[in-house]
Amino acid sequence: MKETGKMKTLRYILLSVAVASLASACSDDLNPDGPANKAEKGDEVRFTMTLPGADTRTIYGGETATGFPVYWVNGDLVQVCSPQCLSGRNNAEYSISVDKNKNFADKMTHTGDNGVQWGESATADFYSVYPSGAAALSMSGTDVTASLSIANAQTATPKTTNTEDLVFEPADMKNVVMIAKTAGVASGEVVNLHYVPFSTVIEFAIPGPTNAGEMGASDVIIVQTLTLTAPDGTNIAGDFDFSLGGLKNTTEADCTADLAATNVRNASNSIIVHLLDKNNAYATVKAGKTLKVKACLIPQPYTSLEGWTVTVKTNDGTYKKTIKSTDLNENAEKNKLKSGYVHKVSLPALNYKGEWNPTYANWIPELPDYTNIYLSEISLPGAWYAGSTEAYQATSDIATLWSNGVRAFAVECRSWSSSGLRSPSRVCLSGSGRNTATGAYTDPTFGSATMISSIISQVASSIKSNEYGVLVLSYADGGEGGHRDSDHAYFLAGIANEITKSGATNIYAGPIDANTTVKDVLGKLIVKVNVDKNITKGNYNSMNALISYNPFLFQMTDVDYSRPYYSDLHWSIWLDSDKSFDLVANLTGIPDADAANKFIWVFSSANRTQANDNGDTTIPTYDQRQTALGAMMTFSKTVYEKSHHNVWFYFNCGGTQATSSMSDNPSPTNFATTMNSWLLNRIKVKSGEAPTSDGNYISDPSPLGIVMFNQCTNTAYNGPAIIDAIIKMNAKFYLKHAGITGTGTGGTVSVADNDGTVTSGGSAF
Repeated sequence: MKETGKMKTLRYILLSVAVASLASACSDDLNPDGPANKAEKGDEVRFTMTLPGADTRTIYGGETATGFPVYWVNGDLVQVCSPQCLSGRNNAEYSISVDKNKNFADKMTHTGDNGVQWGESATADFYSVYPSGAAALSMSGTDVTASLSIANAQTATPKTTNTEDLVFEPADMKNVVMIAKTAGVASGEVVNLHYVPFSTVIEFAIPGPTNAGEMGASDVIIVQTLTLTAPDGTNIAGDFDFSLGGLKNTTEADCTADLAATNVRNASNSIIVHLLDKNNAYATVKAGKTLKVKACLIPQPYTSLEGWTVTVKTNDGTYKKTIKSTDLNENAEKNKLKSGYVHKVSLPALNYKGEWNPTYANWIPELPDYTNIYLSEISLPGAWYAGSTEAYQATSDIATLWSNGVRAFAVECRSWSSSGLRSPSRVCLSGSGRNTATGAYTDPTFGSATMISSIISQVASSIKSNEYGVLVLSYADGGEGGHRDSDHAYFLAGIANEITKSGATNIYAGPIDANTTVKDVLGKLIVKVNVDKNITKGNYNSMNALISYNPFLFQMTDVDYSRPYYSDLHWSIWLDSDKSFDLVANLTGIPDADAANKFIWVFSSANRTQANDNGDTTIPTYDQRQTALGAMMTFSKTVYEKSHHNVWFYFNCGGTQATSSMSDNPSPTNFATTMNSWLLNRIKVKSGEAPTSDGNYISDPSPLGIVMFNQCTNTAYNGPAIIDAIIKMNAKFYLKHAGITGTGTGGTVSVADNDGTVTSGGSAF
C-alpha cells in the first residue's frame, strides 16, 4: 500500500436515529411525554437521550461518508448530576436499556434507590458522563468537574472482515468517554441529554504484504501491537479532569473542540494497542489488504502530529514511523487533533523481513510494552557459576556479563565460618577459600573466600533503572563431605546475612507470584534460593528472596535423569513442610484450571555429566541431560498456551564434564563444547530458524525462563550467539501482559525508519 502522505479527519456522527423515551424510574409506565408543569420538590427528573442509534455495546458503527456512529447496549452505565436539583439527590447513576426491535435506547433506570430529583430552582443545568464508575462527576456549588481516564494499554477487536480492510475497534469503550450538557431546563420538563464523544481518536491504516509471496507461502503478516508515542511532556494517557461548567450545550457543533484536560495524573506520553482476535493476541493481514486500528487519547488541543512516532510489532519485525510535516495536510487547522474526532493516518508500506539487533546492554526495554509483561513470560540469558575464577565463564566480571546481555546469574555456595570451632554464619562461593594442601574449607587464612555478599553487590550495582536481574543461589558443594547436616543447617540464615552485608539498596522486597510484572521489579535484583534435599531449617527466619526446594543431590544420584522436576515457589519464609518436589511427568492439574493458582519452579539441575563412553551411571550422561531439558522446552509451550503464567522455568544448561562421579578435574569448557552447541541448535529449531533432525522447519517459540549456560561471552563456545537467540526468541511469540489475554506466535523485531530501510537499535519506547 502506498503512503497517502496526508492525515484525514472525520467527525463522529451524532445521529438521532430515534429520540427515545427514557424513563428515570424503575417502573416501565412512566411517560416522559407527560405535561411539563413545574415539578414538586423531590420529583424524579425524566430524561430523553440523543445518541447515534443503538446496536451492541457502546461501540463504533461502520464508517460512513461523514464519520463514525457510536451505539449503546443494554447495561451501559452513565452518571448524571445537576447542581440546581435537590441536595443529596442531585447525582445518580443510570443504566441504559436498548430496544433491539426498534434499534434505539429506550429507557434509563437509576441503579440506586433514587435518581436525580428536582429541587426548588425554576431551572436546572444537567451534566452526564459515560462510562459511570471509570468516570465520575463532582460538584462544588454550580461548578461540575468530570474525572476521566484513558488507559495507556488498550485492546482492539475485529469489527469487520470485508474484502477491502480488516478493521479493529476499541474493545474497551471506557476509553471512548462521552459527555452531555443540557442547560436551563425548566422545572418539570423532560431533559434531553445529547451525548458527544470526548476522546481524541486516531485510526492508523497498516498495510499488509504488498505482493503475494512476500511473506512466503502464508502470504500474511501477523500484527500484534501498535504503539503511539508523543513527544516528551505531551500527555496522551492517564487520569484527568475536565470542567463541564464552561462547556457549551452539547447540541452545538464542535462543542468540545479546543478544550483541554486539566490535572493530568499517572500520565503517559505513549499508548500501546493490543490486537485481540478471538483467542489470538494478534491480527492476520493478507497480502494486498489493510489493517485499521484505533487508539483513544486524552482530549486536548495538540497543535500537530509532527514528531510523533508509530511503532507496529509484527511477526516479521517491529517498524517505526516518525510523522513529519510532509505527512500532514498543508492546512494547519486540519492538522490539529480535536476531541470527538477520528483522525486517520496511513502508514507507508513496511519493509518486511527485517532483523532486530538488540542493544544487549539494555535490551529489556526494547520489548513492546515491556513493563506490563509477566516475569514468567520473559526468557533471560544466564551465566552459570558467575563470579567464579574457574573456567565456567570467560570472565568473572559481572558488569561485563551484564553489558553483553546476561540478566540472570547462578552461584553455587557453601557455608563459611571464621574458624573450624564456630558455627557458620556466612556463605561464600563454593570452591573459594580452600586450603590447597588439605582441602579444608573452615579456616579462611589458607585461602581467600569470595563471600556471596560480594556477588550480590556486583549484580545489584549492574542493574539499570529500567531493567531487572535475577541471582540464583544454591548449596551444592560437591562431594559427600560438603553435604553434612551441620553444613546445611545455617545456609538460609547465612544467605539472609549475606543480603544484609551486601549493602545493596535495590534488592527486591517482594513478594513475587504469578501476577508479578516487569513494572513491579524495575531496577531491582531478585534473589532466588534453591534449597537442597539435606538442608534443615536451623535458626532461619525470613529474607527478601524467592525460595523453592531444588534438591541438587537427589538429581545427582537418582536413576531418572531424563525428566524435569518441579516444586512450589515461596516468598521469604521457608518451612520444613515446604520440602516437596516431584517429576513434572507426575504433575496433575498444571497448567489446567484446577491448579492455576499454583506458582511453581520447574528445573533440571543435574549439572555434572560423564563422557558418553564412560560406564559410570551415578551421574547423568549428555543424552540424559539433553532429554530432560528438551522435555522442559516441550512443557513450556503447554504452560504458555494455558496463559496461567504461573510457572518459572530454571533451564540449567551449565555445568561440568566429569569422567566419574568422584572426578577431581571436571571441565566446564569441555561441557560447553557439547551443551552450548546443543542449546543454540534447539533454540534455533524452536524459533524456526534451523531444521529439525529430519530436515523439517517448525515454529514453536515459548518462554524458557532462566537459561543458564557456560562461557556466555566466549564466541568459541557460541556464548554470544546463544544470548542473541534467547533475547530474540522473546519477540517471536506474544509475551503475556497484565490485563491482556490471548496467545500467538510472532517473529523477530526490527525497526524501520520513514523510508522503509532497516536500522539497528530498539523500538521507540
